[in-house]
Amino acid sequence: MHKIHSIFPFPVYQTNIKQDITEHEIDYIKNQKQKSTKNEGNFTSLETYLLNKEQLKPLEKHLMVHVNNYFKEVIQASNKVTPYITQSWVNFTALDENHHFHSHSNSIASGVLYIAADKKHDLITFHKVNRDQIELKVKEFNPYNSGSWRFEVDQGDLFIFPSTLAHSVPRKHDNNLRISLAFNVFVKGVLGRSGDLNELSVP
Repeated sequence: MHKIHSIFPFPVYQTNIKQDITEHEIDYIKNQKQKSTKNEGNFTSLETYLLNKEQLKPLEKHLMVHVNNYFKEVIQASNKVTPYITQSWVNFTALDENHHFHSHSNSIASGVLYIAADKKHDLITFHKVNRDQIELKVKEFNPYNSGSWRFEVDQGDLFIFPSTLAHSVPRKHDNNLRISLAFNVFVKGVLGRSGDLNELSVP
């Protein structure tokens, strides 16, 4: 009898909140395309604190329900900390565009909500940065032997994951405009422990 243990896995939280997004919020987010700038492969809104806007406060509350779920089930902090969304922005990806390989610094968790997407065509790819030194042909890919892992995405899909987890979007080969609302999460409260000489108070 033997066991295979999954040590230090990367948690990826997934749900769908399409029913919680209003048409007014969708229109407001889509209109950010008029004020966007070229990114590496696609376009990003000039507004980078979008969820601070009064028009999206109800949506922020819905997102925070799931951010709190993530912290409760994954982080399980013993310190008295309160997660909150720092920056938030919109990515627009059209035909022949992509979103470059990247991760998010200066945050604990990051999230992406799909405002417009089609699971027949749209994906998010997460990458294992520390790749195996020797690559072997495999019969079937699984979370242990894969260098990357893809999820099909649809309107209303929400993913929350560690900010250190690298991710990208492959080049689009269809005409639908993919719109995603991305955000970062940090905490307020006390980090670390005084006795370990690493305590940090975040107001």
